[in-house]
Formats: sequence, C-alpha cells, structure tokens
Amino acid sequence: MVDLAALPDRLLAPLLDAAGAAVQARTPDEVPTAARSLVGFDRRGLARGPARRQLREALDADADFRRALFETFAAREDVRALVDGWTLAGALAIASSAAQRHELALLTSALVAAEPEGVDVGIGISLALDAQASESRADDTRTAERAREREREAQRRLTAARDELARERDELVEQLRAARRERRESRQDAALVEERDGLRARVDAIEGELHDVRAQLERAEGARARANVRAKRAESQHGESLDRVRALERANGELRREVEQPRPPPPTPERVVEVPARGQAARRRRGGRVQPALPGGLFADSIEGADAMLRDAAVVLVVDGYNVTKAAAAGGSLATEREWLVRALEALHLRCGPEIVVVFDGDDTPVFGQRKRRGVRVAFSPAADEADSVVVEAVAATPPTVPVVVASSDGWVREHAETFGAVVIAAPTLLGVLRRAG
Repeated sequence: MVDLAALPDRLLAPLLDAAGAAVQARTPDEVPTAARSLVGFDRRGLARGPARRQLREALDADADFRRALFETFAAREDVRALVDGWTLAGALAIASSAAQRHELALLTSALVAAEPEGVDVGIGISLALDAQASESRADDTRTAERAREREREAQRRLTAARDELARERDELVEQLRAARRERRESRQDAALVEERDGLRARVDAIEGELHDVRAQLERAEGARARANVRAKRAESQHGESLDRVRALERANGELRREVEQPRPPPPTPERVVEVPARGQAARRRRGGRVQPALPGGLFADSIEGADAMLRDAAVVLVVDGYNVTKAAAAGGSLATEREWLVRALEALHLRCGPEIVVVFDGDDTPVFGQRKRRGVRVAFSPAADEADSVVVEAVAATPPTVPVVVASSDGWVREHAETFGAVVIAAPTLLGVLRRAG
C-alpha cells in the first residue's frame, strides 16, 4: 500500500474528492469514525484543509472504507484509461504528458488506487514533477517580489530627492528673505538687486524640479496601482479557470453516465402554431420556447445582437450575478458589487424595457433583497446552494411563450439553460450592453 502521508493534498485531490463524495453518499452510521464530523458538508467544505486531513485519517484508519473507495475510483473510465496506458518503461514520459495536460493529480490518484507495476516509481516521478512546478511558481513569486522591491526603492529615492530639493528650496527662500532685508537697508545697492534676481531664478528652477519629481511619483504610484489590478485580475482569472475545469469535469462525467445508460425515446411534443399579428415577424422556437427577435446578420452572443434582443419588451433577462461582477473585475466588497450591478441593470431596463431577474449566491442581507428595484427583481439562492441552479430554475419556471435571455459565462448554466430553450450570452457581452446603457 502506498504511504499517503508522503503525498501532498494537491496530488491526491481527485482521490480525496471521491472520498468526500463517498462520505456524502453514506448514512452517518456507515461513515468511518474519523470522518463522521464531515457529514452534511457541501463540496466546498470538503475541499478545505481540515476536511482533507479528516478524510486522510479515515483512509488510514478504516481499511474497508479505503478498499471500497479505491475499487470505485479505479473503476472510473478516466482512471482506467490512465492505468491501462501505464508502463514502467514509459513512466517518465507518461507522467510528463499528464503534467502538461494538468492531469498529474489524476495520474497520481490513479496509481495510488490501482497500484499497478512500478507504482513507487510513478509516485516518485509525480513528486519530482510537482516539486519542479512548485519551484517554478516560487521563482515567479520571487521575481514579482524583486520587481516590487525595486519599485519601492525607486519610490524611496524619489521621496529622498524631493525632500532634499524642498530643504534646498527652504534655504534659498530664507536667503532671499535675508537679501530682501539687506536691500531694505541699502536700497541703492545694485549687487543686492542682482543677487535677488539670481535667487528668484534659482527658486523657480527648484520649483520646476519639484514639479518633475511629483510627476514621477504620481506615475510610479499609478504603475503600482495598475500592477495591483493586474495581479487581482490574474487571481480572478485563475479562480475562473479552476471553476471552468471543475465544471467541464462534472459535465464530462454526466455525459459519460448518460451515454452508458439507455435512454427512453423522447415524447413527441404537441405542435403549437401561433399566428403573428399583422406587421409582426414570426418568432423562432427552440426547445419548445419562443426565441427573441434577432435581426439578420447579427450573432446572439455579441454586443449588437444582445442589445437588439433586449429591446424586445417581451424578453425576460436572467442574470448570473456574481459571474457578471467577477468578469467586470469591479473590486470592492460583495455588497458594493451587487449594488453596482443592480443599478446598471436598472439603467438597462429604463433604456430597453426587458423584465430582469438577477440571482446571487446565498447571502445574509435580506434588506438588500427586499428593496424595491425599478424593473429588476433581486433573488438569492438558499444558503446551501449556488446561484447556478436558481438561474436554471428561473428559466424553467418561465412560460415557453416568453423568450428568455440568460447572461452567464458558466458552462453548466449555459448547457442547462439552453436545454429549456433560453438564449445564453456571455458575461462580457452583457457588460458591453450595460456600458451602452450608461
């Protein structure tokens, strides 16, 4: 048996996720003692450090739980594909390829669960590649820290230069005042007049240098602020990428299960024929739902196409709230981002007239949710659920005679909203329409 204590959580993430799912699927009496405190945790709670430690303890302490989990995990198609292709001779090439595909953790978990020939060699290679990747990330961090240190040093030097110039200016001003006092005592002394003029010129030159130093400081501060914004945006994009990867893995698993299970033939829907009013173009249907009017030559997921669809007063716009604010990278607290988005949607309603529903993840601010908004209904998901499911439920609850547009860049939301006949536009597309609305 492989020593799990020698492997970090990030290399065992798929196996620990499977252990958390097994805990959720069992009754409290069937859960190992070390993991019983995790009963009732959601997916996010099981992904945190303390929960990971308890799952490891359960795997170490309960041999039956470990054996059942390893057998179930090793039976997964993606795991079987990695294990079937594993050879001791090609261990390094297989692990390197998995690392390039960001599947090193899945390969390590598969080796631990299946224990094929050469598993110790594969675990060693995985640890080496993970350490190499960690060192690369550490190098990037050190490089960024050195850049910030150089920036701080430049700012310190500019500040010191500014203080020195200010001190010199004060000395010259004092000299000018002394010269004025001497001039009052001897008004006819031409030398004092000449010296005064020189001092004034010197003061003007120093003030010009001070102006340049202030401008350099302002540029340095602006560069630092832009660097901070880029860093926050990179962290946000990294989080979105992880969310998209997990959503794709979830969708891939669901599709595989659907392919493996035989499906009954779909029921034949009744054909509904609607006669448009005089002068009104007939609407298209998809999935049994009336579609928004889209002029020819325009794409739905474009700023022009979305703006044209939302000008139809019959359209209902359903917005995945935090997905849109994250794409805007507005910064600030969640309450500030919510207020900004709702105000922008109010402006869109006043300009185009669609009915708007915006959904946020479960929140403890009922006062915000109860405020009356002009043409915008604000909804929060239950505390234990995400807003994604509430967005899809809102589409499903809308009558099929009402066209629906959903704004979200989440793959799961797009797939399920389109199942109910909605037209889905990405979050940046909605942001472009909101900018048009002012």
